[in-house]
Amino acid sequence: MRKHPCLAESIIALCVAALCVLVAMQTLGYGAIATRIPAAYEGDGLYYGMLIKGVIDSGWYLQNPWLGAPFGLDMGPFPMADDTHFAMIRMLGLVTGEFGATLTLFTLGSYATAAISAYAVMRLLGLGRILAAVGAFLFSLQAYHFWRGGHLFLASYFSVPIFVGVAMALYRQPASGKHRWIWLPGIAALLLLASGTGVYYAFFGCLLIGFAAIAAGIEQKRWRPLVLGAAACIVILLGTFANLAPHLASIHRHFGDEVITDRKPSESEYYGLRFVQMALPSLSHRRVELRERAQLYEKNAPYVNENATAALGLLALSGFILSILTLLMQSGSVPGSQARRFGALNAVAFGYATVGGLGTTFAWLVTAQFRGLNRISIVIAFISLCALLTAVQTLGDRIKSLRLRHALTALLAMALAVFGFWDQVPDWNQFNLARANQVGFEKDEAAGKAIERALPAQARVYQLPHVSFPEAPPVLNEGSHGLARRYLHTRGIAWSYGAMRGRESDQWIQVMETIPLPERIARLAAADFDAVLVERAAYVDGGVAIEQEISALLGAPILICPDRSCALFRIEKNGLPAMSPLVLAVRGSGFLRWSTGLNGGIEAESAGETAARMFLLNPTKHPIKTRLRFTLNPKSDSTFTARSGQEIVLAQDLAAGRDQPFDKTIDLDPGITTLMLSANPTGTQEAGPLSGGYSLGGLVVDAVDTPQQEREMREADRRREGIFSDREIPEGPH
Repeated sequence: MRKHPCLAESIIALCVAALCVLVAMQTLGYGAIATRIPAAYEGDGLYYGMLIKGVIDSGWYLQNPWLGAPFGLDMGPFPMADDTHFAMIRMLGLVTGEFGATLTLFTLGSYATAAISAYAVMRLLGLGRILAAVGAFLFSLQAYHFWRGGHLFLASYFSVPIFVGVAMALYRQPASGKHRWIWLPGIAALLLLASGTGVYYAFFGCLLIGFAAIAAGIEQKRWRPLVLGAAACIVILLGTFANLAPHLASIHRHFGDEVITDRKPSESEYYGLRFVQMALPSLSHRRVELRERAQLYEKNAPYVNENATAALGLLALSGFILSILTLLMQSGSVPGSQARRFGALNAVAFGYATVGGLGTTFAWLVTAQFRGLNRISIVIAFISLCALLTAVQTLGDRIKSLRLRHALTALLAMALAVFGFWDQVPDWNQFNLARANQVGFEKDEAAGKAIERALPAQARVYQLPHVSFPEAPPVLNEGSHGLARRYLHTRGIAWSYGAMRGRESDQWIQVMETIPLPERIARLAAADFDAVLVERAAYVDGGVAIEQEISALLGAPILICPDRSCALFRIEKNGLPAMSPLVLAVRGSGFLRWSTGLNGGIEAESAGETAARMFLLNPTKHPIKTRLRFTLNPKSDSTFTARSGQEIVLAQDLAAGRDQPFDKTIDLDPGITTLMLSANPTGTQEAGPLSGGYSLGGLVVDAVDTPQQEREMREADRRREGIFSDREIPEGPH
């Protein structure tokens, strides 16, 4: 082993990782339960299940055609910086082929990656192998890890030791020898990898690295730590922005739409970190008396939420207190004390995240997007464990006898590991999450198979009631994401649930929900929906009233789910009145105003500086002829152009201050068609920005099924409005 130190280190790290995985498996219940049953199968667990199955079905998480029917789920407007996690899920999904086992393997793998990362960094910080192994064990098996299982990506925190390690490397005395520079590309690669594990850990990493660089620069009176710290933060920011780039592009295309992740500064205090919650035992502590103390606080204290997961355990808490006391007691003339540096990093982390601290100030003055400040507790836990184990090693180094020192260190390390296991790891007889989820999972699985047998391949199902996605209030017994269970247990069926709030599918469904049920069912049939599914648990009366209404239109349900949780009704076009599919025009970027007028048409005003986007929605599976009617009133003489891709749909010269009516029929492909609307001052050759812009009024979009229907619609317009005639309607090029 002495000849191959890297091999020895790798073996120790892998052994610790394997031990942590075995403990997690036993605690979560996988000693007797199949791995296809996830430990998180409610609330956010269902949300992550959707994302994982989306990666398996579609290759990545951004687009999923099997959710948000008829147009699919677009995750673009919901920013996530977790490409490293999704890449791991992609690889696991190729092996397992289904979401449950993938979710479980990712969960168990997070214990291994946390242990390996912690061991490597603790060794680099100077801890001996035995103490580093114990530290990795204690860090991986933090109570935070078990309680954060529903927040799947927060529970995968292997990036925390990487960020802390870089901060401590900057905070040390300057390294001797130019050969240290060869490590920089590797460190940059690690930081890029870590930046793909979520914005919170990346943000906390920049906070610590930035502080360490400034403190080291002041202590050493050199610019080098500042330069390296700035470079490290830039790498993290570049990695984070690379992760967010698809989301930023999607938000840009839909500028002006509803903000999906609207956070308020006050939430930074609601979700802030509290020392009392760090010090209290875990809510799942093995000892009943200690567990009840934590439960008493949770029951009586105000604003207890996810911050209840911040319990450090007695060992990490001791390290936290020790590091702070060392910081306070040692003078600034002892810059080389590693314990003092741990105290400084802990002070910064706690001072930032505590209720009413710097994080709250940041939320009010800069941005409130980082509201979950309590999540820094796992960062504090790692720093505190490092501080405690460093103090243990320092005491051991005072023993002159090498043999006695090793023996005592081994005994103490074993004692710490056993005590930490007792203090941090939940009792698996109480915390057996997989066993708790088994019955519900298998019921949903049976319902999914029955639905697949009852419907044709590629079927579309409209789910009732409509529930917003992704952040919606709980709906009775279905919770926030309960409707996702149908997608999780079927293949080849498109579900209406999962339409991103404020986007095309959601806007289409919102309009459908305003239509009386008989017409809505007929419109769904015209939009190529095959069935309606009633989720009984989402209704106060168990769905009795809505099922009676649907049965009067479609007959008895073709399927009652085996657990009687849902009713499936088949939509047959022959038994319904003929209706045109609901075709809509919805807002994209470039509009200052977009609203529905008194006559039911869209009233809008362009921003003027750039071309505007309008999205036309065809919910069917085939092209349809669509009629657009609107008026344009430019603020200066201009040429108006509407493009679909490279095709010019409409081009017309317009006079300033005068309403110009348009009535245009176009062939609309299935899905979402983007129209780029632009106006140029008269005389320019190409479309471009127009300072004054234009007003668009009375925009109405209708599906035209037959030429006869088109002629009847035109004639009805002439009689009703008296303003259109064949000569007055500028058609433009087809």
